[in-house]
Amino acid sequence: MALLKLIRCKVAAEKRAAFCNSQQAWQPIADCKGFIAQLGGWEIPSNNQGLDDTHLSAADSDAIVLGMWRSEADLSQFMAFEHDKIFDINQQQTSYLSCKVSRFNEVSAIHQAEVNDKTSSPALLHIKQYNGVINIHIFRAILMAWLSVATQKQRKPICIHIWQHTEDTDCLLITSLWKNQQAYEQDRHSPHRITIQSRLNTQCHSTKDCLIKLESLWNIAPQEVNV
Repeated sequence: MALLKLIRCKVAAEKRAAFCNSQQAWQPIADCKGFIAQLGGWEIPSNNQGLDDTHLSAADSDAIVLGMWRSEADLSQFMAFEHDKIFDINQQQTSYLSCKVSRFNEVSAIHQAEVNDKTSSPALLHIKQYNGVINIHIFRAILMAWLSVATQKQRKPICIHIWQHTEDTDCLLITSLWKNQQAYEQDRHSPHRITIQSRLNTQCHSTKDCLIKLESLWNIAPQEVNV
């Protein structure tokens, strides 16, 4: 079962460049056993969904990084033996104001594609968090109804994953990668998606949306040959 490490860092406007440089220095992680992929970027404020870089860089920002691992054991080994070595070298802790880390177990992957496949070239990452899911089985059934349609569309997502929080099991996460904003917006405003989203909202206590403009230089693919 794959594991997701979700990292959210609050970064001051004047530290964005330093954070980017530090984030690119995580490349050695590619050689670690069990590493699947890492990607991330800057959260787009809800009032600036047009991806205007000028406004994105003019204020404090949230950097979102997703690291995917084959197992908890692989991630634990990395944290115990390699993480601090890289962290000490890139000095990333000096480039952010705060940092929060959460872990999620993979529930399922739909229309999975290689994150670092150059033919995919995702530009956007959308994260939808559902808190206090009342009935996991009903929730998943509704969700799969949307996914079966979403992955058949012309402007379908590159890949979609469903994750469950390792501690708060009533918290589910849906991550989807999109080639461009047009594809994302087309799905978001489709009648089918709106109907499904309304049904999903009845199965949880609250939701949270997060749209991230990906930084291609943060992408890391594994170097090892995984069987």
